Order: sequence, then C-alpha cells, then structure tokens
Amino acid sequence: MLLDLDGGSAQIVANIGQAAGDIIVWDYKKDADGNYIVNDRGLYDSDFDTRLKVGNIQADLVGGLGNNVRYKNWNLNFLIDFRWGGQILSPTNYYATGAGMFKSTLQYRDAARGGLTYYEDATGAESRSLTPIPGGTKYDDGIILEGVDATGKKNEKIITAGEYYFNTYTWGNYAGGSSTNSYKTAVYDNNFIKLREVSLNYTLPVRLANKAKVQHLTVGLFGRNLFYFYKTLPNLDPEVGIGTSFVSQGIDRGTSAASRTIGANVKLSF
Repeated sequence: MLLDLDGGSAQIVANIGQAAGDIIVWDYKKDADGNYIVNDRGLYDSDFDTRLKVGNIQADLVGGLGNNVRYKNWNLNFLIDFRWGGQILSPTNYYATGAGMFKSTLQYRDAARGGLTYYEDATGAESRSLTPIPGGTKYDDGIILEGVDATGKKNEKIITAGEYYFNTYTWGNYAGGSSTNSYKTAVYDNNFIKLREVSLNYTLPVRLANKAKVQHLTVGLFGRNLFYFYKTLPNLDPEVGIGTSFVSQGIDRGTSAASRTIGANVKLSF
C-alpha cells in the first residue's frame, strides 16, 4: 500500500502485475442486477466487502511546448505545458461538497435547480409525499436516489438536498464508521493545459542605447503560472499535490495554489 486515507476510506496501492498508483475505494451495495440498494433512510449503503478501482494517479502523457520568437528588436518567449491521463484523489473537493461550500451544491436546493417538490406534515420525514398533504408544508429541495429498496422495488424515498450532501460526502467511509458514502466521488480526472510562462522584451537599437550612455538596454514584461487553457479538476489547482514522491502528486491535501507572478525587468550593460 502506498497511501491510506481516512481509516481505509480510500487507498493508493501498488499490486504485483498492475500499474503502481491504483486508487481503491469502497463501493455501494448492489443487487444481482447491478442496481444500487437504497436503505430505509433513502440513502445508499456502503459495501465493505467490495473494493473498487476508480483510477490511477499516473499520467499517460506529460509534456510541454516552448518557443522563442524574434522580430526586429522584439523577443517573445513562452512555455505551455500539459498533463493528460490519470486521476487525482481530492478530499478537499469531497469535504467541501458535503459542507455545501461550492456553487455546484446549489443543485437540488430548489425546484429551479432540479429539486423535487414534496409535501410534509407535522410528523416529519416519514410523511413526505410528492402529492399535496392537507395542512402539510410544501418544499422544493427533494431528491429520490436511483436504485431499489431491500425488496427490489424502485426507490421512492424522498430525502432533502441537505441530507443528500451531508451523508453522501461525509468524512470517513469504513466499517464501524460512516456507511452512506463512498470516496469514489472524491476522484477526478486530472488533465490540464497551462500557460506556464511568457515574456516579452524589447532591445533598444544601439544608437539609441548609446545616447543613454549604455551599450545595450533591454526592457520587458514577464508572467509565470498565468492561467489554464483547460483543466478537469474543479475548484482547485490541478498541481495542488505537493512532495517529492509520485504518490504525493496524486492526492490533494488542501494545499494552496501556486502564486501567479507578473513583473517587469530592465537589463543594461555599460
């Protein structure tokens, strides 16, 4: 084992005969037909007998493109690099989703964002219904998870958006701990194309430089870690992994994004 996260909720492993860096998590319970089984609370139950491979942290391709373009006294230099293939384990995205910290977690919060309209009387959750209840209260944040109940019947249990996020993206997923979640939702493709560096310089003609009492004078602007043309990891910097081992590059541990640097330079010689 290369890494164990949150008491065995997710692991990064190296097994004989397989590529090092496989991401392994617990799956949800399924019936014989492959349908997810929904419990009495309207949530999925973890299957602590079934480990599931959900990706590998190693990239398929890493590279870059750099060039230096000159035109008269102008010089443009740039570097674009990329990473393609492989996944990243992102507890930060996972935990923050459960806490409702991202714009994406507005989904299901009301009817306009996909929430089901349901009704509830004073007895609470057990009385939730898609049809009006006399004297009941109307809500628009309902969800019915795809799956079947223990009898094989299609699930009809209504849960709220808050219940869904809190229980599906909660900390820990192991026997004796939380059992309505799976860290497979903490795994993301980690592809990106980035403008790593660019600089633009202008060198004064010699006759003008000499008037300034110097032999050569170059002025310019530069920028580093400017932006991503494309990335698949939401909310975070795709290079959030830190450390020297290849395992550390496959997990986000809440580190800060690389700083963007923009500046100017003057080079002269007498």
